[in-house]
Amino acid sequence: MKEALILLDITLVLLLAKVLEEVMARIKQPTILGDLLAGILVGPTVFGLISSVKNIESFAWVGIVILLFLGGVESSISEFKRYGVQVLAVALGGVLACFLLGFSYAYMLGYDLKTMLFLGAILTPTSVGVTLRTLMDLNLLHTKEGRVILGAAVADDIYGVIVLALVYSLVTESKVTLESLLPIMTGLATILTLTFLINKFSYKISVMLRKLKVHESAFTTVLIMGLAAATLTAFFRLSPLVGAFFIGLALSSIPGVELLRERLEFLSMIITPIFFVYAGILLNPWEIVGNNSLYEILYVGLSIVALGVIGKIIGCGFAAKLSGMDWNESLAIGLGMMPRAGVDLVIAVVGLSIGAIDQKLYFGALLLIYFSSLATPVLLKRAFKYKIGKS
Repeated sequence: MKEALILLDITLVLLLAKVLEEVMARIKQPTILGDLLAGILVGPTVFGLISSVKNIESFAWVGIVILLFLGGVESSISEFKRYGVQVLAVALGGVLACFLLGFSYAYMLGYDLKTMLFLGAILTPTSVGVTLRTLMDLNLLHTKEGRVILGAAVADDIYGVIVLALVYSLVTESKVTLESLLPIMTGLATILTLTFLINKFSYKISVMLRKLKVHESAFTTVLIMGLAAATLTAFFRLSPLVGAFFIGLALSSIPGVELLRERLEFLSMIITPIFFVYAGILLNPWEIVGNNSLYEILYVGLSIVALGVIGKIIGCGFAAKLSGMDWNESLAIGLGMMPRAGVDLVIAVVGLSIGAIDQKLYFGALLLIYFSSLATPVLLKRAFKYKIGKS
């Protein structure tokens, strides 16, 4: 019976996701909106049709790891180096602006230092998955702005994890400890070393893969490399998406990469939508509304949404402008850095579990995730309208 329920949940999720993706495609909107809407419909927000979130959670994480792995393969190290300064500047600008806004808002509401630190930390990361999927849908991943957004979003994940380590240490131990930062720094050094080595010996790896006799063994081996890298970075308390992206980037120049991209794109089309449906299923506003004043929840929640959006647009946008981009490009980059749905959720859960934030602030974090995830595809399409027309 358990197996039947798991299969039923997966079938329902994929069916509704693909139906709503088709609807979005017909009205010329990014298909990711169909996935998110499917999750909201089948989840507790509307119909509550999923028997257990655990039934699709594992599939969801495999899906987003494959998407980031594909994002790395679709990129190139030469382009990554070319936009490296802009990538780091954009990511840092967004992190600083959002942290300061969150910290200041918690101070204005009368919260203590630990809550100020955690609200600032919650606003800092960007969800690379939402932006990457949107850029692919709009065929804009290979533009200059697309490269900067993707690179900065990955850097944001790293910054976000470091911020979490610092804030957690300050809140729980009143000081920053080497023990909290060492695993993160070790993981980052490990994945960068692996990226360098795999890229350096990519031709030899290709020769070895061509010698495999079993059908599709080469593709399977490469996919295992991506999943293993994601697992490795998660072990070191970094986002698994960081490992998947960097190993994909290392393999982007391997001979025969076009065939690898085709296989990954096909696999991603099937399994990646499950992650975005899963993100929609996690929303449960009724659970929070029952214990707090509706006016108070909405006021705080909408304020956090506004601060999260403004912080990324201004922080990332101005950083992009200062690094040499024009105003249109800077605005597009600021909008592309808006979505949240990864490390920020982890920070919010940690903050709630140790009593650093309350239910109102937690709801605001969830509201920011869903608003930014739904709004970003639409706003990005408008911001890139001149480029879409040219293409």
